[in-house]
Amino acid sequence: TYPIDLEKTKEVVDLFDFVELLIPPNYNPKELLNYNFSFNIHVAHEKFGYNPADIKQRELSKSLIQKALEAADLIKADYIVVHPGYSKDEKDELNVLDFFDDCFDKRMLIENCPIGAWQSNFFFSTPKKIAEFISRYKSSFLFDVGHAILSANTLNENIFDFISRFEKLNSKVHHVYGTEINSTLTEHHKH
Repeated sequence: TYPIDLEKTKEVVDLFDFVELLIPPNYNPKELLNYNFSFNIHVAHEKFGYNPADIKQRELSKSLIQKALEAADLIKADYIVVHPGYSKDEKDELNVLDFFDDCFDKRMLIENCPIGAWQSNFFFSTPKKIAEFISRYKSSFLFDVGHAILSANTLNENIFDFISRFEKLNSKVHHVYGTEINSTLTEHHKH
């Protein structure tokens, strides 16, 4: 959820083990101390300019990571969700690895983001690539089921086999929400 939704979240917080909160660049994490929730953190994403694959966005991306780390430290979050970055050029994956070599935190969980969103390709969108990432950083990942459906359809793979391969990697957390089974662009990526 976004900070603007925290007051509404009070009404349903008892239904969940924790609230995953995206930390925008202008948010004061000390405000989280006003809530009696169990929080985990999501680094501000592409909508805020985050993209570790883009050298020109490196400093902004690092500052967004730093802001999320500050919030996570303050509230003692168990994990921090982070997107892998995206590009039209597959060689930019090396920029992503260089970025995370420099700033990876053991609480970070890479999220499998969808192939084809943002008119580009997210890195680490397949089970094979996520396995490589979590092996490199001795970490786990956040398994986004809707993103997996999108990627499987975009790659013309069987969605159930694709999801099964992700499940074998033992993700720490799941994002589950409604998405059309034949979709190649999830609703939350249309805006």
